[in-house]
Amino acid sequence: MLAKCGVQFERRYMLGERLRPGMGAITGTGVDRSVTHNLDTRINTGKSAAESEVLDIARDTVKAEWEQGVAEDADYKRNGSRAQGKAIDDAVKLAELHYLDVAPLLSPFAVQREWVIDDTASGAQLVGTIDILNQTGKGVEILDTKTSKRAPAEGAAHESLQLTGYALAMVVIDRIKAPVTVGLDYLVKTEIPKWVALRAKRNVSDFAHLAERLRRAEEIRKAGAFQPAPVDSWWCSA
Repeated sequence: MLAKCGVQFERRYMLGERLRPGMGAITGTGVDRSVTHNLDTRINTGKSAAESEVLDIARDTVKAEWEQGVAEDADYKRNGSRAQGKAIDDAVKLAELHYLDVAPLLSPFAVQREWVIDDTASGAQLVGTIDILNQTGKGVEILDTKTSKRAPAEGAAHESLQLTGYALAMVVIDRIKAPVTVGLDYLVKTEIPKWVALRAKRNVSDFAHLAERLRRAEEIRKAGAFQPAPVDSWWCSA
């Protein structure tokens, strides 16, 4: 967020403002809760949750989040009175896609893994939550589930600083040896929803790059030099 819009970062993390989420974010929350419930049930019982239960969680989460307030963004205005129904429908379809096509291929051993590490070089503290830790025949995968209106770029997993932070946390806390496998599982809201799986590796050089980004970010924070997004940016109006 700091790189895309410094003012948005300042308002959210320095001033504590909570902006209302848009349709896409609320849909994503519904899918995230349903995926987490299904995989957590599998970890604890050895069996998947009932499909109806998983889809109900996606639907009910969207309804509950919507009642807390939704940003009247472009998606909201485009759908008008059908906006909430569209968000519910999208969340249920994507939750079903993950339940039927993605989850059966996973062997998760942890979900929503919270972590905190201190970066002594920059003085910053890194905090995050890993969606899924998945065991494969080749080792551990760090996976993050995304929802999107369009398919991601092929290099999205390679370029994700978020995944680099997750991998660094596992190296520091759990002593996993680099290279670390990371991945993005995109659930794409096309007419027929589709799953796009992207995998990449993180090495020591990636951690060094992240450390340098953190050092620069801390300098900006201390100086209060938060820059707004470009005037023609679609992702931020701060």
